[in-house]
Amino acid sequence: MKQQKLKRVLCGLLVVCLLVSCAGMTGCSGATSAAVEPMEPEEVNTLTFDLSGGKDVMPISGYYSPARSKYFYNGESQPDMITDEYFKMIAESGINLLNQSYVDYNAYPDDVFATLDLGEKYGVGIFVNDPIVTSALGEKTMSLAAMAERVSEYANHPAFCGMYGCDEPQWHGFYLGDGTRTIDMYAPSMQRLAELGIVVYANALPDNFMDDGGVKYTAYLNEMLDKFQSPYLSFDAYMWDANYPGLSRYFYNLGINRQVAQERNLPLWSFIQCGSQWNDSMSRFDSVTPYYPDEGQFQWSVNVNLAYGVQGIEYFTIIQPNYFAWAESEPFDFERNGMIGAWGNKNRWYYYAQTVNKQIAAVDEVLMHAKNKGVIVTSKQGQIDNALSSAILEGESWRELVSVDGDAMIGCFNYQGKTALYVVNYDYEYAQDITLHFNNKHNVSVTYDAETAHYNAKDLTLKMQCGRGALVVFD
Repeated sequence: MKQQKLKRVLCGLLVVCLLVSCAGMTGCSGATSAAVEPMEPEEVNTLTFDLSGGKDVMPISGYYSPARSKYFYNGESQPDMITDEYFKMIAESGINLLNQSYVDYNAYPDDVFATLDLGEKYGVGIFVNDPIVTSALGEKTMSLAAMAERVSEYANHPAFCGMYGCDEPQWHGFYLGDGTRTIDMYAPSMQRLAELGIVVYANALPDNFMDDGGVKYTAYLNEMLDKFQSPYLSFDAYMWDANYPGLSRYFYNLGINRQVAQERNLPLWSFIQCGSQWNDSMSRFDSVTPYYPDEGQFQWSVNVNLAYGVQGIEYFTIIQPNYFAWAESEPFDFERNGMIGAWGNKNRWYYYAQTVNKQIAAVDEVLMHAKNKGVIVTSKQGQIDNALSSAILEGESWRELVSVDGDAMIGCFNYQGKTALYVVNYDYEYAQDITLHFNNKHNVSVTYDAETAHYNAKDLTLKMQCGRGALVVFD
C-alpha cells in the first residue's frame, strides 16, 4: 500500500484545530440579560474520531477490550466476549473507543478482524495490538516501508482508529525494572507510525515518586511527547488505590500534565479507575471490602478531570483480566475491579460509568471546543488538596462570576469567546447546594445529569448530588 493511501484511512481520524468564535447557547427567550464581553478567540486542539461521532464527541475509551474464552474452572469457561452481546454492552455504557487489547494480531488475526467488525457495528473505535510493529524494539524496529505494508493489512478497516503502543514507558533511572520498557526503546516505532499518520496509544507514568518540584516529571512528559510525536497527552494516577499518596499528589500530577498539554497545545486524556486491588503480580489474595471507589468518588473523579480541561476519559479496566480476579479463600472474585468481570458480569463501575458518560455526552460539544483557563476551588479541603496544582486561579471570581457559596471546584473555560463554567460538587460523600453569584443578570444554560435547562439569573443555585458536575454556559 502507498503511504499516501494509508494516511487517509485511520477511522476518519480528526485532529482538529478550532478557532474560538462568538457563538453560544441560547438563553431564556425574552428575558432581560446583561451584555457579556466576548473573549479573544483561542485555539483548541482536539483528537477525535469520525466513527464515534467526530469533532463534537469526546473520546471515552477503555483498557482491555473483549477477548475469546481462554479460562476454565470446575467445567465452566469464561465467556467468549468477541460477540454482539459484549460489544453492545460496551456501547451502551457510553464507551466509544478501545485503546488496549489482549488480542494480538500476530497470534490471532481473525479475532482482531472480528473485533474491528463488531467495533464498526456498534460505533466503538479500535486500537489494534500488533507487537511486531509497536513493541520496545529499539534499533530492531522494522523499516518505514515494511511497517506501512504490515499495518495496511488492517488500517483500512472503518473501525481502525490507531494502534496500542506502550503503557507507562520508563525513563532515566526510575521505574526501570529490567530496563527494556523505556522511551528510547519505543521511540523508533512511534516515530515511524506517526510518519504514517497513525495515532498510537502511549500513556505516561504518574509522578508519585519524585520530590523535585516537578522538574524531572515535566522533563519526562516532554521527552515522551517529543520522541513519540504524540498528538495527545495521556496519563494515569489512581487516587483511590490503597498505596496512592493522597489527593494533593493527584492534583499535583493533574496540574503538571495539564500545564504540559497546554504549553504544547495538545488535548489531555486521563484514566479513571474502575475498582481497585489490581493483581499485576498474579498472586492470590482475598479482597478488601467495601469495594472502591464508590459512586460518589467515581463521579467526582471524572468531573474534577473535566473541570481541569481533560478532553479524553479513559477507564481502567473495562474487561477484568482473569488474574485480576484471583482470590485465596475462594478461587475468584469477579466483582472487585473492572466494569465487566472476567466471567461476563456487569460490576458497579459499569453503572457508575454509564451514568457519568451520559453527562459527558451532553456537555462534550462545549468542552471539546473550549479552552480551559484555570480552576477555582472554594472548598477548604479542596484548597488543601490543590495547593500544589499549577491550574488554580486565586479567589472566587472570573469574568461574570463574582463569588460562590458552597464547596465547589469550578473549571473556567473560553467557549467560542464566551464564558463556560464546569461546576463540581467537591464533596464526594454528601449532596449540597452550590450558589453562583454573577455581576448582573445573565442568560445561562445549565446541563446537569445530562439534562439542560435555561435561566435568567444573577444568583444561580445548583442542587448537586455528591461528586456530580454541571456545565454552565453564558449566552
